[in-house]
Amino acid sequence: MLVDDCSQDETWAVLGQLKGTYPNLKIARLLRNSGQHNAILCGFTLVTGDVIVTMDDDLQNPPEEIPKLVEAIDSGMTWLSEPMTPKNTLGPETSVAVSLTICNVASLVFRAISNLPVSGPFAAS
Repeated sequence: MLVDDCSQDETWAVLGQLKGTYPNLKIARLLRNSGQHNAILCGFTLVTGDVIVTMDDDLQNPPEEIPKLVEAIDSGMTWLSEPMTPKNTLGPETSVAVSLTICNVASLVFRAISNLPVSGPFAAS
């Protein structure tokens, strides 16, 4: 599943070519750039299967890490997250505290609505 969030370059044309080569590939194009989170949510609504791995186009998370995620899932984990690198816009201590708080709240909400155990560095109790 690849989502083009209304890029101004040739992304949509490239995605069309990839779709021609890989017929099972799902592609979507948003009518306007509404942000990374909306693009991810769009992708979530169009995928099927048991596992979803999100990746940014800047490859901040290297694709080579996917086998490690699959291995963790195969060992029984149901929710995985990785430590965030704070951008230090509010100062290092504040950024880390805010990031941890947001991730802990997200973990609690996810557990509450999914009834699934959460594992990883941000798995709040």
